Amino acid sequence: MSAAIITITARLARDPEIKTSGKGTQMCTLVLPVDTGWGDGKTTTWWRATIFGRRAEAAAQYLRKGSWVCVSGPASVREYDGKNGKGYSPELTCSEFQFVGPKQDDGGSGGGGYGGGGGADDGSIPF
Repeated sequence: MSAAIITITARLARDPEIKTSGKGTQMCTLVLPVDTGWGDGKTTTWWRATIFGRRAEAAAQYLRKGSWVCVSGPASVREYDGKNGKGYSPELTCSEFQFVGPKQDDGGSGGGGYGGGGGADDGSIPF
């Protein structure tokens, strides 16, 4: 059985959340709202995207609420028990991601952009 590979470009709804798995792997979770429709028919789907390893560390370091990001990877739907009964959460495991849009000024962290070297001006992660 193969998974659907999708790409989402959106602004982060909140700051990235980074955790370390029991096996020591860094995991970064992004929350991405995607609007469809318009006017009274507009709906928002809230995607959770997870990035692993060194890319997770870079995402957590350079992304903030409101940052534009493009993520791509296999999609799935997770079922959970919420306070209003069963719910479903669309999720994506990032095989690729890129910073998109203008670099944000974070008030002088000294980093000057997204880091990473390689000389690429497109905001892509060089690893």
